[in-house]
Amino acid sequence: MALLTAIRRVHRDSLGIRAAGFDRLAGGPALREAIEAAQDPIAIAASWVAPREAWLAHRRPVLIYP
Repeated sequence: MALLTAIRRVHRDSLGIRAAGFDRLAGGPALREAIEAAQDPIAIAASWVAPREAWLAHRRPVLIYP
């Protein structure tokens, strides 16, 4: 993600992202849209913290070995 944002910043017209394939691999359009909007990679990663914590709390009751 950091590499893609750096490439996008330096070679904006050269980096082509196939939206459908990228979005499928990334789990949705949010990452692609953030890269295309030239958001800071640290800010992108920070936006993942709350959903990750929610997922960890959601799965905790069903873990066999916590």
